[in-house]
Amino acid sequence: MTSAPLFSWLDMLQSDCTHTPGLRLNFIVDQCGSGLQLLPGIVSVFSPEVVHSLFTDLPEAHLIDLAPLLIQVDFNEPLQRQWFAHLLKVINPSVHVLALHSLWPFADLADYLGRCLNASNGGVSHLFRFYDPRLFPLLVGHVLDAAQRQQLLRPVLSWNWLDRDGVSQRLTGHAESPELAQSVSPFELTDAQMETLGCVCDATAAVRNLYAALPAGWGAERRFQECYTAMRKATEAGLLVPDQREQFVFDSLCSVNQP
Repeated sequence: MTSAPLFSWLDMLQSDCTHTPGLRLNFIVDQCGSGLQLLPGIVSVFSPEVVHSLFTDLPEAHLIDLAPLLIQVDFNEPLQRQWFAHLLKVINPSVHVLALHSLWPFADLADYLGRCLNASNGGVSHLFRFYDPRLFPLLVGHVLDAAQRQQLLRPVLSWNWLDRDGVSQRLTGHAESPELAQSVSPFELTDAQMETLGCVCDATAAVRNLYAALPAGWGAERRFQECYTAMRKATEAGLLVPDQREQFVFDSLCSVNQP
């Protein structure tokens, strides 16, 4: 992605703050898989009061170099803007960056979002990586039930991310009062929800394995969405074996491309 679209995205996010008194711009930056250790650079630019590891108080708390970091950014501060703009050039924002606007005090927001990382299925605890911008829209659109979705929408005025093609996306939140910050329940995921999440991984693999069969005119986002939709249909059809599921996707894509 070139600098111009990135700067336009940052400008759009910052401009939203000028229209609503007290609104703050925050980013969740996922260090995992980035190959970067961000904290040394962050603490040289940002106050510790506006930087928080979402792994705090979790068993993963010691994995500070892999943690998702919540950072409150003011792009009216030139140094903060320069540092963050550089970060988006060296890290893939479509994979590692989720933005949010919120009226909540930073400490309340950080604590709330940290508790949203707790999930379980059948009594087994899981780290709920809702902050992955590739996963987030699928969670709120296809996986979570209404009450679970409410938990992610409660503290924000909007969630923002760049899709696989670098196109800006937005989901309006509920912007509820921070007094509700304590009402967070672990995400208890059903087997059906876990199957839908599994389709995300399967679709990602299918995009890679079937790349040559996909139309050259499709962007990265459409390639994934078509494979994901077909994988969900494969699940509904009762197909469990990976080779059978991928063949089902291939056949579905061929039917889509028939004149």
